[in-house]
Amino acid sequence: MRNIFLIVFVLCSLALQGQGLYVGGSIGYGINDKTNRTAHNFDGKWDIEEGNFGTGPVVNLAAGYFLGDIIGIELGAGYFSAREKNKTKAESDSFGAEGYSRPAAKCFYLNPSVVVRSDSYSDAVFYMKVGPLFGLVNEATYQDRYRYHSLGNSNLYVNDRTIYSGRMSYGGTFNAGLDFMLTEQFALFAEVFARVSFWKPITYSEEIIVTENLNPVHLPVKTDKNKYDLLSTSAFGLNVGVRYYLFKF
Repeated sequence: MRNIFLIVFVLCSLALQGQGLYVGGSIGYGINDKTNRTAHNFDGKWDIEEGNFGTGPVVNLAAGYFLGDIIGIELGAGYFSAREKNKTKAESDSFGAEGYSRPAAKCFYLNPSVVVRSDSYSDAVFYMKVGPLFGLVNEATYQDRYRYHSLGNSNLYVNDRTIYSGRMSYGGTFNAGLDFMLTEQFALFAEVFARVSFWKPITYSEEIIVTENLNPVHLPVKTDKNKYDLLSTSAFGLNVGVRYYLFKF
């Protein structure tokens, strides 16, 4: 964290000079591939479709400073969220079940990076960025809904909502894109990005509602503070935005 505050201090100091400084903002969207796995337990065989919290929008603001015509440093701050719908199906000798899981996540982050820009004076300038990702505020939610049948009653539903929170997340980003220079200092840009982040939450809250014959039963809410399995999120996506240089290359 001290390195992040050092970058902020350097950028603020350079802002007083103006030379080499730029600011910008972008919006984008990330996607990730789903995987399928089969689990066996005392309930029977479960076919589970899984994502990893990567599909959703991202918003970013950034300020940076070029040390020359090619190399620069940048500090980004933003927010990304993810929401998916994954199918689940179970089979056994005594019952069957089908339903879905709606995992969701949100994260406020800081993203310092090193920028490499093509030494070009054309209207479209290529650049790349790479750097660590620090998730300052993280939350993940699993919203599950299942319908059980062949139990003598075909109207049995289970709703399970679990919320994980606490502790920072760590990861990294890679971006590559083009600056479309509208003037000598103002640009529109489009970039592709790859993002990965790892997080080990420390608290959770779980609420289960069982509905039978249209009569919901709220089970006691479970809360706990412990060390849980490592969660990961990854995404590939596209950002578009604007960038203003307070100097001329």
